[in-house]
Amino acid sequence: MAKIKTTEGVLRTIVKETLLEAIGSRLDKQVDLPDKCDLDGAFKYLTNDLGFTVRKSVIYKLTAKKEIPHQRFGNRLVFSRKNLKTWFENQLEKKPQFNASLELSKSAQRKLKNK
Repeated sequence: MAKIKTTEGVLRTIVKETLLEAIGSRLDKQVDLPDKCDLDGAFKYLTNDLGFTVRKSVIYKLTAKKEIPHQRFGNRLVFSRKNLKTWFENQLEKKPQFNASLELSKSAQRKLKNK
């Protein structure tokens, strides 16, 4: 079996580019939708168009914490699809809590030591 040596940065780049490619193909297929939408529209946009697995209750909690772009008009929440897309792309760039590339690198190093 061939051994592959790589760094955490290279693995991180590969994962990020792969995710952006997969998401980009979905974004290119969008129909002309109005930019503004309500909570239901934001949920459908994030889950169907962007492939972001999330529940409506989580979106609502993110608005309460002001962690997702939105506006309030009385009790009504209004979202911009453009701002949601930018927010979603920024979430991909943030450091994940579970660092897959680091865990893969550590696993490979352990296997090399055991041989």
